[in-house]
Amino acid sequence: MNLQEAHLASYKQQECNLSSLRLMTHEEFVNYEKTVDAWRHQRMMKPFLPLAAADSWSWLTVGDAHGWDAARLLAMGAPVVTASDLSGVRLEHARSEGIIHDYRVENAEAMTADDGSYDAVFCKEAFHHLPRPWVGLYEMLRVARKVVLLIEPRDWAIDGGSVTVTGPKGLLGSLIAWIGRRLGRVPAVVPVRSLFRLGGTPTYEEVGNYMFSMSSREVEKVALGMDLPAVAFYALNDHFEKGLSEHTAGGDEPEYVRVRDLLNQADATSSRGMGCSSMLLSALFKEMPEPSLEEEMLKLGWYIKKLPRNPYLKRGSDGLG
Repeated sequence: MNLQEAHLASYKQQECNLSSLRLMTHEEFVNYEKTVDAWRHQRMMKPFLPLAAADSWSWLTVGDAHGWDAARLLAMGAPVVTASDLSGVRLEHARSEGIIHDYRVENAEAMTADDGSYDAVFCKEAFHHLPRPWVGLYEMLRVARKVVLLIEPRDWAIDGGSVTVTGPKGLLGSLIAWIGRRLGRVPAVVPVRSLFRLGGTPTYEEVGNYMFSMSSREVEKVALGMDLPAVAFYALNDHFEKGLSEHTAGGDEPEYVRVRDLLNQADATSSRGMGCSSMLLSALFKEMPEPSLEEEMLKLGWYIKKLPRNPYLKRGSDGLG
């Protein structure tokens, strides 16, 4: 199978899978949004509230199979949201049910939208389904006017956390290595495989894709290569298990309390640098955010990094802005 056949095969299988999914009525969607499973997704989107509240912004969601990302952005205050996905069957249904306002059929790796068509392009847990995700990210950057926003599983092999020594053996080994260096001893040659930081067993999803994960460093490099002015990151954890859609979120509901406490504990652990969070929220800014928006993001716990601009690119009326 050549490269062209490989990514087309992945698309074909994902389209077949999407066509088999059950369609929800508006009432069913409203009821689903009250469940623990939906609460997980609302929780992941909550840090984007300041952006959703930005006046007059237009939004495009990418890989939004049912239009639920668009519906949640609308509920968060986004004024104009267009949902997009590989297939329009579920999105047409969502529009007819009043769940979303508008949609378009788009292949994320080859979008038909014009450059800078939308202020914000939002992609939640769809990047990792793309057979060529970085192609898709550059397409999102092309279509966006102000910012591209991503929610994706985090690459633990790269973003492993600031505290890397864990357990008595790790601590003892580090101490011995430090003493050896102080004494001027030449360290033993490590196995050649230890010179390269690779992942563990790869994950493939039944819908037909390898599951890509994302790191803050990879996002930063994309932004630097594109000469973007800033990136922003937010770390949180998620937990999925079957059956959560059968339990109501809120109050003292046992399943809600269990999952909430589990995630709060995971967030507390990763915030101390003991391993990385399971999810990474990223913002790639094509324009610097307004100071008020930046302030609101910082209050919520975002880390915003202003990037140096490429000093060798011509700017001005005959060059970049």
